[in-house]
Amino acid sequence: YLGGLLEKLFLENFASYKTIFENSLDPILIMDGDKFILCNHVAVEYLKLDSKEHLFNTHPAEISPEFQPCGTPSKEKADEIIKRVYQTGKERFNWLHQTKAGEPFWVDISIIKIKIAGKDHLYVTWHDISKQKQAEDELRRMNLNLNSAIEDRNRDLLNSVKLLEEYKKAIDESSIVSKTDPKGIITYVNKAFLDISGYTEDELVGKPHNIIRHPDMPKAAFKDLWETIQNKQVWKGVVKNRKKNGDSYYVQSTICPILSKSGEIKEYIAIRIDITEIYNKEKIINQQRRDDLTNLPNRLQLIEDLKKNSEKKLALLNIDRFRDLNDTYGHELGDKLLKRFAKQLQNRMPENTKLYRLYGDEFGILGTKKIDEDDFVQFCSETIKFSRHKSFSYKDYEFELPLRVGITFDKESTLIQAEIAITQARNESNGLFVITKDSQYKEKLKNNILWTQKIRSALKEKRFAVFTQGIYPLKVGLPRKCESLVRMIDEDGKIISPFFFLDIAKKSRLYPEISKFVINESFEKLQNFDGQFSVNITIDDILNQNTVNTILNQLKMCNARNVVFELVESEGIENFSEVSEFIKTVKDLGCEVAIDDFGTGYSNFEYIIKLDVDIVKVDGSLIKNIHKEKHLRGTAQAIVTFAKSIGLKTVAEFVHNQEVLDIVKELGFDYAQGFHLDEPSRI
Repeated sequence: YLGGLLEKLFLENFASYKTIFENSLDPILIMDGDKFILCNHVAVEYLKLDSKEHLFNTHPAEISPEFQPCGTPSKEKADEIIKRVYQTGKERFNWLHQTKAGEPFWVDISIIKIKIAGKDHLYVTWHDISKQKQAEDELRRMNLNLNSAIEDRNRDLLNSVKLLEEYKKAIDESSIVSKTDPKGIITYVNKAFLDISGYTEDELVGKPHNIIRHPDMPKAAFKDLWETIQNKQVWKGVVKNRKKNGDSYYVQSTICPILSKSGEIKEYIAIRIDITEIYNKEKIINQQRRDDLTNLPNRLQLIEDLKKNSEKKLALLNIDRFRDLNDTYGHELGDKLLKRFAKQLQNRMPENTKLYRLYGDEFGILGTKKIDEDDFVQFCSETIKFSRHKSFSYKDYEFELPLRVGITFDKESTLIQAEIAITQARNESNGLFVITKDSQYKEKLKNNILWTQKIRSALKEKRFAVFTQGIYPLKVGLPRKCESLVRMIDEDGKIISPFFFLDIAKKSRLYPEISKFVINESFEKLQNFDGQFSVNITIDDILNQNTVNTILNQLKMCNARNVVFELVESEGIENFSEVSEFIKTVKDLGCEVAIDDFGTGYSNFEYIIKLDVDIVKVDGSLIKNIHKEKHLRGTAQAIVTFAKSIGLKTVAEFVHNQEVLDIVKELGFDYAQGFHLDEPSRI
């Protein structure tokens, strides 16, 4: 109740105040009894705490000095005020707080009693008045001096003038000050003005103020300034000025017209505070939220904008096979194409949408509530068509950058839902997938989270196991073989196939741990096997240096000629130079390499030759019905014939009955594997 529930109740039941609470320039806090239970980020910044949690269940006295300036203990005084507010309903007062480091600061506090979920709470706001207090103290000191002068010297005029000089001195020491005549010609500048501008007094006095005007400042801003002060009103705002050497600086300016007794403007006085350092820090923060290559807002900015946008329409765009282009032509060309692509896309963006570059070749488009969902989908669809017909030239090359797009209108877990959508878009012929009814995807997401927890638990409790299945020779003189297979043992002892957990393990980045276990367990338990044993390896394994190191370390301690690595076939496998390097490394050590599941995905004979493998394992989809469908027999025969022609051994998978076994023998397969011959069993 005191944590997320209260925040939920407060923000849901007072939705109209949510923006004020989260974006207020002043701290806002909620109290239950005499403890803080909720605050905005500004309160954390004022107190220089690490997070909101440090204020949770904290008494006001714990973030205050031991005693207030009046001499009363902070705990005692705070309790009196809190009790009084619960009785009267509201109160306003000044209070001395302190930061985590013990630095004191004054605040003007307003407290109002409110009801949340039928219970009285206190709504607390602060306003920093430290500077005001300092000014009051200074004025009080000056007034004491003045009163003393009046009492001691009988209101001597000379001392009054001297006191006014002290005021001027105080202002000159703390601010950048200038005066101009009614036409805007400079008549006075103080030392701070000379120091920051780099000009001398002679170079400034008698000149108009535009001598320090920076060309970046729009003319409309100065027009508004001039009209305001000519109407005898005070103008306040931030101005970018230029120093004599050309450098820029920023000032928070207050310009006041000084009137004569008759009400006419006599002169103008401008008091400025240098905020260049603050402005530059904000600029750095903004730069961290922009992509260096395209100058588009980045993923951090998208996450911030998603928090502020109640009506969420998000599309993720991914350029197909862009990594292949980078690998072939280099990242310099890839970066140039991305910049051109981003510019073209930015030029096509409709109103009420915003473009982001998230990372690599992935972009995001966020739509506001002002754009209709159908229009948003239509724009994304047209963008896909545009990308397929638009080519980008570089030197003598022409490149197409085809897109796939995933869209979601989900108000919760928006970014995650969009990532699910773009994954699904791979399976769509038009490259577009829209999540309209998100319930099934939320269930899928929950299921993924559940399986991730199961995998973590199984790794921690060592409930993974290696099973083996025999691979039987169909010809005399061939060595025995077996394949290592990973299984997860559920808490109730149930054996779980990798079909249920391997993809989720890859998404949750737990796959390398499973791979390392299978490799170590296989080498340890099968090193004395009378024949060859094979271990499955994916591209993810080959690209993970830690996994490769584990493999190489194990090969140093065993007879590598007994080891076969089965490379799981997948689309794009032929484009990975790392795959060829891995195969060469393990073959040089004496291992053999097999292509697993051949006949699925991006199967072709060319990359079998290119990768220099030793064995082709024909996928079960081509074998299991080979006794029923003639075209499968022809396909399998073609693979066997080709493999023999280049000296490769062949394995028929999914041999599940005697009839299938007889056919694969007839077709000339070297090995057979399947439940008819052997079922997987734990080592």
